Amino acid sequence: MSRIPFTPFSFQFSLCRCNAPTLHFLGHFSNRASSKGNSSLARVGPDGTVGWTVHGPEVSVNSADKMRPNGTLVLCRQGKVIAQIKSGKVYIEKWDFSADGGQLLLVTRGSHGPADIELHDAATGKLIESVKATGGPVPEWAKPYENE
Repeated sequence: MSRIPFTPFSFQFSLCRCNAPTLHFLGHFSNRASSKGNSSLARVGPDGTVGWTVHGPEVSVNSADKMRPNGTLVLCRQGKVIAQIKSGKVYIEKWDFSADGGQLLLVTRGSHGPADIELHDAATGKLIESVKATGGPVPEWAKPYENE
């Protein structure tokens, strides 16, 4: 899966009429898609579909550390939420659209341990395949994120 090339440009727009972030394109793509910090990892697909991860409430990872899981990915097209994808693990570390926008690739992880790489259908959010990022051969679509 190749990354979508980014061309810097400058404008603002609102994603949806739902509880969605507003993105600001000012020569870079901001990971902080919400002023309240409830969403992150925003991306725009080749067909204009927009996606972002949603952070849940803070949870204790161990006696000293707390984290906010972001295991839900929301997809929005033409002002409407088309899918809410719950990842197999509690954290989505990375995600992206395929070059044609038809599929999504997610790198997910628990609070400890190895990552999983998930392939989803972008139109429905349905999980197509999930593989471990380490410990064996991975399909061609997962190779860019192998050994994460």
